[in-house]
Amino acid sequence: MRFASILVAIVGLALSVAHAQSGTSVLFIGNSFLFGAGSAVRFYRAHTVTDLNSEGIGGVPALFKSFTEQAGLDYDVNLETRGGSGSSSISRTRQG
Repeated sequence: MRFASILVAIVGLALSVAHAQSGTSVLFIGNSFLFGAGSAVRFYRAHTVTDLNSEGIGGVPALFKSFTEQAGLDYDVNLETRGGSGSSSISRTRQG
């Protein structure tokens, strides 16, 4: 329930931007909670987002992309996810 509340807050904040410019990019960085491991959302509309790991994942970022499209916003949505990892290990992997 806590995760769902945080997700709703993030989506609400992102959608509250009244004057989003074309070409706005959003990067989601996270672990298996973000890409929906073990659920149907993992590969949901993966073609609408850019998976920087080329794993074909849609997950929460693809849901977010759907919400932005419904709100008439044009966001370029990217994701960098790694199961079982925290943000510090993801950034170290990218740097090294």
